[in-house]
Amino acid sequence: MKKFLAILMAAMMLLAMTSAFAETATTYTITVPASETGVKHTYEVYQIFVGDLATSNGSTILSNVVWGKNAKLPEGAKVGDAVAEAVLSTLTSTSGTDKEKLAVIANYVDITGTAFTTVKDGASVSVPAGYYLIKDANNSLDNTHDAYTTYIVNVCKSVELAPKSVYPTVDKEVQDETGDAEAGHTDGWKETADHDLFETFSFRLTAKLPADERYADYTTYAVTFHDTMSEGITFENIVSVTVDGKTLTADQYTTTGTDNLAYGGTWTLKIADLKAIDGVNLVDSADVVVVYNAHLNEKAQIDNESVTSTTNENSVYLTYSNNPNAAGEGKTPVDYVWVFTYVVNNTKYANSAASGNELAGAGFTLYDSTGAVVPLCKIGDDYYVYDGKTVPSTATPVEDYEMVTTSNGKFNIKGLDHGTYTLKETTVPAGYNKVDDVTITISALHSENADAKAASTTLDSNSKMNNDIINKSGATLPETGGIGTTLFYLLGGLMTAGSALILVVRRRADAEEE
Repeated sequence: MKKFLAILMAAMMLLAMTSAFAETATTYTITVPASETGVKHTYEVYQIFVGDLATSNGSTILSNVVWGKNAKLPEGAKVGDAVAEAVLSTLTSTSGTDKEKLAVIANYVDITGTAFTTVKDGASVSVPAGYYLIKDANNSLDNTHDAYTTYIVNVCKSVELAPKSVYPTVDKEVQDETGDAEAGHTDGWKETADHDLFETFSFRLTAKLPADERYADYTTYAVTFHDTMSEGITFENIVSVTVDGKTLTADQYTTTGTDNLAYGGTWTLKIADLKAIDGVNLVDSADVVVVYNAHLNEKAQIDNESVTSTTNENSVYLTYSNNPNAAGEGKTPVDYVWVFTYVVNNTKYANSAASGNELAGAGFTLYDSTGAVVPLCKIGDDYYVYDGKTVPSTATPVEDYEMVTTSNGKFNIKGLDHGTYTLKETTVPAGYNKVDDVTITISALHSENADAKAASTTLDSNSKMNNDIINKSGATLPETGGIGTTLFYLLGGLMTAGSALILVVRRRADAEEE
């Protein structure tokens, strides 16, 4: 744009130079390369002036300038009339940004009528020598991952234009503990994670705006995150919103839908104008980052050896300003993340793991790898879950976090994170011996699938997801009855004889006293 306008100004100042020589061609070619995004663009070519094209000392000049087909004609003028010196002087003195120059050029071109010609990207068109405004006319870019090109003004000789669109990308990540995060993670952030039910964790949305001078062509530049969670995920709160590391206050963005996300749903966060944020220069690139908290709820998909995929899915796409010439929004492809959680099934038996031997009344407490008690509550008849701060009202508190078996012997633990745990029997049924501590290992590898539209997890051979726990009856030691009975009778006889002797002695004593 700057180069073309400079050519025009040089042309106006060099009209009288005698060293010019005419180009031999009478028509010239405008060529537009194929779009970088694969979306076909059509460009409308508006003719402002027509003239004689020449070169002088390496510069291109336009002489004998007359009004073109798409000119805004002054009163009384018609197409083909000579352009007044005052108009040319106004244009040659125009400076500033491309946007400021276009504001002046717009006074002399009418883009509301039929264009002089059109050209599709990847093609060429022939035009007479002149001064043209070239408009990206594609009217199907809304909700596509593409953007319109700013108007191009060109003093035309055969030329290949370089229309470029500027648009952001979006990425979503979920945070995991670094020790069991997806391979290749950065501080636990990746496309997959595993967590306890009702344990708070974070998602991160990142919109990347590449460095490009064309952001200057926009009056305002908006971005909107569209986030969708499956029913097994519950939104908690927004942690932070930053632009190039600068933390925004709540009045610098707007949200919708965040009040009704107990069991998934869609919400949005919009920044109406990134260019209005102090210290942010989009021309130099910018990252817009949103971090928010959530947790898996009781409707989450639970994984074990046979269930290795998950419906605990979370996605985002970004809409963004994509037309510097008018209103319009582009849309990025959807990006996904997934969260896994696991179930450990436990059954208590008396003496052997056989049907009918299920044992009630045994109590167990779960400890994590640090030796700390894992807080649990109960949902339904047999399932225990992590007692996070956001458990549902249907959950039943568990005294001292002890799991107690019922008549079916089950105490399944639903929604556990990757890790090593210890089960300790803390209440032993009467008549049974206490069992040894049971080590429970959940060792999982999870990752995004190659198509980036699903994820899977693999539990390795060290994992113990199904446990039969057997209490042995206490010992009944052998006894013999002979000596015990004889002693009983002997002692009884002695006690009877002793009583009779005492009675006789007492009577004799009484007689002597008389």
